[in-house]
Amino acid sequence: MRKNLIRLVLAVVCFSAAGWTAWAQTLSEILKKEIPQVVTAQDTDGGDDLGFVACSKIQFRQQVDASDPSAGTFLQEAVVCLRDWDAPTLFYTRGYANDTFEDNPENDLAKNLKSNIVYVEHRYFGHSKVAGDKKWKYLTIRRSADDLHAIYTAFKDLFQGPWVSTGTSKDGETAVYYTYFYPDDMTVTTAFCSPFLKAKQDDRIGRYLLEQSGSKEERENMHALLDRMLTEDFYHQHCAYLTRNKGFKKDDLSEYSIYVESTLNAFFHEFSHSTAAERRSIIPHAKASESELNNFLGKDIPDARPDGDHDDYDDYPYTVQLYKEMGCYTYPFENLSVLKGTSFSRKEVEEPDLEDEDMWIADKFDNRVVKAVLNKFLPKTDCPILLVYSKDDPWTGGRPEKVSPSVKILINPNGVHDDDINELRHYSASVRKEIVDFVRENLR
Repeated sequence: MRKNLIRLVLAVVCFSAAGWTAWAQTLSEILKKEIPQVVTAQDTDGGDDLGFVACSKIQFRQQVDASDPSAGTFLQEAVVCLRDWDAPTLFYTRGYANDTFEDNPENDLAKNLKSNIVYVEHRYFGHSKVAGDKKWKYLTIRRSADDLHAIYTAFKDLFQGPWVSTGTSKDGETAVYYTYFYPDDMTVTTAFCSPFLKAKQDDRIGRYLLEQSGSKEERENMHALLDRMLTEDFYHQHCAYLTRNKGFKKDDLSEYSIYVESTLNAFFHEFSHSTAAERRSIIPHAKASESELNNFLGKDIPDARPDGDHDDYDDYPYTVQLYKEMGCYTYPFENLSVLKGTSFSRKEVEEPDLEDEDMWIADKFDNRVVKAVLNKFLPKTDCPILLVYSKDDPWTGGRPEKVSPSVKILINPNGVHDDDINELRHYSASVRKEIVDFVRENLR
């Protein structure tokens, strides 16, 4: 009866002269009326060009700790885009702030499925802060999964089609962890380019970059470049270049060990975010001039990393999560012969990038949830899960090693670190079809 009434309200508005604005206002009003936890709902633009009849940005009242109501509540932001009440709903499980999704709720998987979308901002990020938790007690994988379960439970009577969780990178990890704790919620779980790290410092990611990313020729060129660029002589030359041409002061420059990591990160960045064709014009040839190498290092990755500078608070909760339970990536520095006999210090590179008052977190690193997902859940689950990775992306080194028959791992030969499956430069038509077919077959 309630669903039929909502259909009638939207139908009346549809034929009114107010058009798109009336649709959006009506969805916001419905969400506030039908879902008690929705505290505010605000019309948003951008959805009309994507086939949605309305989009609304909401604040949802969440329990800080679902197992302890006395811990209080906080407001979690989400963006809700309606196409049709009976359509599938794509549940985008953000690992960060919602940022660009607020004004541009576009997603290629949603386009192919003709689905609704619910983007949920991760607790502690963006506008979804948990006030007063200076010890980060409630920033856990489990509490994040509780948030998603609460929103799904509140929305499922309105959005009655099947639900598909999805996300890229940490967003996708969030989707898989959610299905681990609540296996009956989602009809299908999808994750793109999502690494699952096994230790506080996991070198499988860096090892993948050095041994498997790109073609054999690309890797040989990269290693030849590293043999030139990781020497202490080149480091000092590069520091002189930064002070002479970029205005750096001595105190702005990284120590040699951090420079080594930054240089490796420059290659990491290109293999993650550039296609093979793009890399050919970005990564210098092994015999390139020093000027070309300096320009490459200064392209995207900062060469100085000031200690304790966390002005962008929205990134800092991610750092806390890494050292609390999710783990960090690193490189197999011992395999880089160019570093032998230098002043390089692995300890300096792997020093936790935490505020002084939070350094205790790294000493209490606890990745039992990640281990349970990798060693028990994914090898045995009957939940339909699709894990998509890109062949050249170093994060693919963090893919699960053992999965059950209901879990499909798809390696995209041409992709980068994204889920833009309609972008032919990143996903061929056949790979896109394989992804969409997996989801559709499991929605039946």
